[in-house]
Formats: sequence, C-alpha cells, structure tokens
Amino acid sequence: MRACYLHACLKYVNREHLTNTSVRGRFGIEQQNIATASRLIKEAVDAGVIRACRSRLGQEPPPLRAMVGGPVGMDDKGEK
Repeated sequence: MRACYLHACLKYVNREHLTNTSVRGRFGIEQQNIATASRLIKEAVDAGVIRACRSRLGQEPPPLRAMVGGPVGMDDKGEK
C-alpha cells in the first residue's frame, strides 16, 4: 500500500500518472501477472491513499490511471 502511494508520488512530481504498466515495472511484476498489479492499484484506491482517474485517449474503455489522493472525504482542494 505504502509503496503504491510512494510510486504515485514519484509519478506526480514528474507530471505523470501511476499506471498498471508503471506498477509492474516498479515492482518487477511479469506481463503475465497483470492482475497482480491491478489488484495492488485497486487496494490502494479502496484504502484512499491514491485515487483513480480515467483518461480519454480515444481508447475504449479509457485506461485506468491513478494519482496521489488526499485523505478520504477530501475534495481536490483538500477541503471536506
């Protein structure tokens, strides 16, 4: 959980998003184990440490990306 959060932080300061591919690369997860990376991202999103966002790149469905999230219950400006 913490590693996903820190990875999202690194991506954020580089103006990028955490993706399934970046998580697999960071943690050395093989391509055939793509579900493992998805599960790690989902657990971090469910815990509220990162938040999911969808990017419209003309792909159907849009790829799942994640970014650093604030505490649960906060909006984008850090307000309740």
